[in-house]
Amino acid sequence: MTARRCARRAIVGAVLGLLVALPWVAKPSWADHGTTDEPRVATSRYVPPQGLDGGLLSLPAHADAEGALSAVVLLGDGGADGRVQFYALRLLSLGFAVLEVDDDGTGWSDSSDTAPDEVPAERRLAASLAALHGVTQIAPAAVGVIGIGSGAHALLEGSAGWRSMVAAAVLIYPACEKALASVPPEPSLDNAPPRPRLLLVHGDADPAAAAACASLAAALGGAEAGVQRYVLHGAGFGWDVSGIGSASALMLPDPARSGSRWRAVPDRQRALIALDQILLFLGSTLDRRTATQ
Repeated sequence: MTARRCARRAIVGAVLGLLVALPWVAKPSWADHGTTDEPRVATSRYVPPQGLDGGLLSLPAHADAEGALSAVVLLGDGGADGRVQFYALRLLSLGFAVLEVDDDGTGWSDSSDTAPDEVPAERRLAASLAALHGVTQIAPAAVGVIGIGSGAHALLEGSAGWRSMVAAAVLIYPACEKALASVPPEPSLDNAPPRPRLLLVHGDADPAAAAACASLAAALGGAEAGVQRYVLHGAGFGWDVSGIGSASALMLPDPARSGSRWRAVPDRQRALIALDQILLFLGSTLDRRTATQ
């Protein structure tokens, strides 16, 4: 088993262990999934998309055999740096189901110690979403996705066929400069497929990169197309890194250039501010979708 896979699973085990003792936190009304006097305990299992390594699906303890849970798919870049788990832990504590899918294609298979052949992120995401829609506890119309770094950039590439399968998507520092060149032309209104609400989250420590993100939001259709942008003032890249002893020296995959690295600038306070905005965005969309099931 590779060192990366061992490290990643160790983090997941620690996160799920924390959920057992996690106290119920103050939450907005859309996150009220039960009483507040019990801890939330997640149960996890592998959900294998057809022909691919599976994603790790975690359900909150209150999930019924057949219910209408909102779900969020997390698409990271495969690094064991705590970013995916940072979002997964809070989402689970608020009653969302969470499916983790790696952008590097190594997957979550227990049956093999070697990485599978590289599969385009869009295909992995589409297959994972199809598998998720087959889980009886999940409300098919109340599924969102969070892409982080390279995962966010992958969401912007290709034909974006995943958009018809989710109600909301969050793109966290997706390398807006390169993404601008790969944004497909918007279809005519007569032939336009359903599109999710989008939230683009980025910092402004680099003014040029921030300006590119503003242009990207406009290219994606702007507010009229349900595209929002949240600027995390003073933030650079990788503010949501956590759980690493020397996080300040961590080099993360560059979303725009394969094989290149960016230095992470972890910032717990800004990460929590951004997290609150992301949760409000997802909750306001997915809760309405769950209510219609």
